[in-house]
This record gives sequence, structure tokens and C-alpha cells, in this order.
Amino acid sequence: MNTEQNIKMTYSSIIIMEGKPAVAVTFERGQDLAEGTIPSGRIRKNNGFSEEEVQQLSAYLIQNQEEIMHEAKKISSLKHLFSEKKNERDGESYGTTV
Repeated sequence: MNTEQNIKMTYSSIIIMEGKPAVAVTFERGQDLAEGTIPSGRIRKNNGFSEEEVQQLSAYLIQNQEEIMHEAKKISSLKHLFSEKKNERDGESYGTTV
């Protein structure tokens, strides 16, 4: 893989794909862009990375899926927290009363 330029990785919160929890992951290097998902590790879109690099990115997703999923859950929890705060301000309430 071209190590002269840094690769930036970003990921989504937990999303549902094909009925199962997943995380969308994006790799960027200058103008190069690859998008994949976990838990499959499949690179769904590629613009600029070589075939060998795509295989390495896919392997990276598979090898690190637990950690990425764990971090994505934190984003999901944070999104939920902000959603609750907004609903409280708007006078709406979602969830269960105990």
C-alpha cells in the first residue's frame, strides 16, 4: 500500500444493512476514496486504490471489526443522547416510562 500519504478512516454509527447491525467505513487518501462495511469487510466502492490496496483495506476491516464496531456504538449512544435532549426541548417524549 502506498504509505507516502496518510490514509484517513472515518466510520458511521451503527446502521442496519440487510436486517443486521453494520458500520459504514470510508478510507480517504488525497483524491482516492474507498467505502466498505463491517462485519462483511467488503469494499463496496473504490476510486483510486489499487486492487491490492483494496484487498488490504478489506483485510483491515475484518481484522479490526470488533474495535470499529465498539467505537461506532459510542457514536450511536451519543446520537441517541442528543436526540433525547432535542425531544425534551421540543416537548416530545420517546421511550418507556418506568
